[in-house]
Amino acid sequence: MNVDELINNYFKLSPDEKEELLCVLIKDYFHRNLSHGFSVGEIINGVDEVIDYSISKEDYEMSQAFKDIKEAMAIAIKEMNLDV
Repeated sequence: MNVDELINNYFKLSPDEKEELLCVLIKDYFHRNLSHGFSVGEIINGVDEVIDYSISKEDYEMSQAFKDIKEAMAIAIKEMNLDV
């Protein structure tokens, strides 16, 4: 299943369903970008590009999902005391 299919109806998901989906999306997003040679910092910064692109295409579910992903990554980085 591709990202578009996973995010379809994002606004209708329960908080638990959103959390589960975000975990899948973050894992997939990192694996794909790490395999292309991007650093963790570049991957995190790339989330803003996905958000901007989604907004420009009026894909607000995708945009919101990646805003939530960015927030979750920021929390995880802070909790793990990572320097990114």
